[in-house]
Amino acid sequence: MTNTLKRLQEVDILFDQMIKSTEDHTTFRTNLNAFIQSARSTTWIMQKEFNHKPEFKEWYNSIQQQMKGDEIFGFFKELRNISVKEKSLGDQVIITTTFSGTFNGGKGPFFVPLGKVDERGNMVIDNEKKATQNGKPIDKAELHTSKHYFFEEKPEDDVIDLCFTYWQKLRNLIVECLNKFSTPK
Repeated sequence: MTNTLKRLQEVDILFDQMIKSTEDHTTFRTNLNAFIQSARSTTWIMQKEFNHKPEFKEWYNSIQQQMKGDEIFGFFKELRNISVKEKSLGDQVIITTTFSGTFNGGKGPFFVPLGKVDERGNMVIDNEKKATQNGKPIDKAELHTSKHYFFEEKPEDDVIDLCFTYWQKLRNLIVECLNKFSTPK
């Protein structure tokens, strides 16, 4: 197995752990920053590993030009610089509650249970409790509360969606490289 592929496996694991850790903010942030830094290093490892191969330099120069013109590659290059040199990323969170079904807005206090904060400071979302009005459950209205992370540089986009897009582009690039320059053993 090539060193480039080993690093990609590490990136795959970090991405998976990031997705699974969205409820624990500190763990999510840790996995996100590790994913960004590790993913960014795959092309450095790829260059080190294949630079001696004939035609790699020409191929990689053209790939670098494509990456420079690609919004996602450019964005994650900048995120990696911020993560390594300035601060941890992943502190921006939006909690959203959506309603389905019917309910009468009526008079009286209306309460939507979001959840509670745990001992580590994480908002633990509770989608089991019902909304109440005047202290009584509203049986015909269903609530769904979700947590979404975003980068302050791209507040309109979900962190996991952006990371998935980057991860796919990176995987495609590495597969192309391995198909062209990896010698079967």
